Amino acid sequence: MRLQQTRLVTDDVPRLTAFYEAVTGAEKGRYGPGYVEFASPCQGLAIVGGGARAAYGEGVVAPAQNRSAVASRCTGSGRCEPSGLIPPTL
Repeated sequence: MRLQQTRLVTDDVPRLTAFYEAVTGAEKGRYGPGYVEFASPCQGLAIVGGGARAAYGEGVVAPAQNRSAVASRCTGSGRCEPSGLIPPTL
């Protein structure tokens, strides 16, 4: 399996996007209301609005509470799926 994407869930997408742009020098790739996906050198990093909580299940992600990162991984068959939360120590 390989890591496909890491999504950070936040209630303030513009603010967190500006932070990662400033810190990494990366620019927005794909984006829309409540969603930003970064281009190189941070390819694979996305920021999603708090509305995405419902997609992962009630209480699974919580912005600003060390439960805000979701990783997607791909299997050898090419199927990609959310793999759960990234522990806060990463």
